[in-house]
Formats: sequence, structure tokens, C-alpha cells
Amino acid sequence: MISVMVCDDCALLLDFVALGLAEYSDFKVVGKAASGEECIELIEKGIIPDVLLLDVSMPKGISGYEVAKYLQLTFPAIIIIAFSMLSDYSATNAMIRIGAKAFIIKEKKLTEIAEIIRLVHIGGSYYPPEFKYSQAQIDEIKKTPIPWLEKVKSEEMEVIKLIANDCPQKQVPDQLNISSSLMGKPLNKLFKKTNTHNALGLINFLRTVGLLK
Repeated sequence: MISVMVCDDCALLLDFVALGLAEYSDFKVVGKAASGEECIELIEKGIIPDVLLLDVSMPKGISGYEVAKYLQLTFPAIIIIAFSMLSDYSATNAMIRIGAKAFIIKEKKLTEIAEIIRLVHIGGSYYPPEFKYSQAQIDEIKKTPIPWLEKVKSEEMEVIKLIANDCPQKQVPDQLNISSSLMGKPLNKLFKKTNTHNALGLINFLRTVGLLK
């Protein structure tokens, strides 16, 4: 019996996947979480699944990246499968880097999702076939730091979130209670960490990897 937890901020999809997987005789759905915070809370309370099907893009709270990083350090035995609408090389690399054994696009049928869960449970892995990862590439990704994944700070993200939500840049310092002379610093740090050059490029990149909607 494979115990599974599903974490997704879309309530309809969360229920559909959890109920669907529960129909399989070799699966036991032990938890459903509608946010990263709830997922961590359930696990810390002792509901520890064999496999966590984890939504990557949950920008309103803790992202799937943050959940995976935390679990890799504190509950490394949990097998993490990234579950996302994103079909992006950078997002997939990031989840590989922080321990995900698979990356499933949400367009997959439930039968395919079940097969991938079984595969990773016995030690396999699954990533989007179009990326054609070799084992050597996967090993290299695992040991190569990703600045936007590991070094971006919450205060830096607050600046770009306001701009992405159409807050005029002149008003951002007031919203964050900082001086206007300091606002450029977090933006410049984000440009460097994401290899972008302006606010539009930065917003597009963060949306591509699921950190902004």
C-alpha cells in the first residue's frame, strides 16, 4: 500500500486527484492540503506519506519550492512529485535540485499519474520527456546552485509582487514602508539572481517558474 498526500491550491483539482487516487487498491490517500502551509502542518502533526504530490505554483503562500526544500531537510524519506501546469525547463530543474523524483504536468490522465507514483515509489524517476534528461544531467543539476531558487529573499519578492499587481513603482516604497532610495536595491538583486534586466523581464520569468501569477 502506497500512502499519498496531495497538496494543491486549486480546490477542485485537489479533490479530483485525491478522490481519484483513493479508488486504486494500492493507494491510501492520507491527507489533502490546500496550501504549502497546510501541507507542512499536516506532516509535522505526524501524517507522513510515502509520496507527496505537490503543486509547484502556490504564490499566495508558501510555494511548492519552499515546501520541497523544507521537507528535503526535515523529512527526507518523503518522496516528492512535483505537480504543475508549468512545462518549463527552469522549474523542472529547480524541483530536481531540491529533491523531487518526478515532475508531472497536470494535463496527465489519472491513470498516468498513478503509474508515475508507482514508478517513483520503487526508486524510479519521471520528468517531462521533451527535456530528454540524461542521468549525468540530473546529477549535475542536483549539485549546481540555482540563485533564484535558493537566494531570493521575501522582502525582494514583496517589491516585485506589488509591481506585478499594477502598483505604480513610485508608490511601492510607501506600501513597504521603505525609503524610495532603497527600492532599487531589491530589484537589482532580483535581476542578478534571475538573469533578467528589467521589471517586465523579471515578472515574466517569475510567472514562468510559478512564483507569480
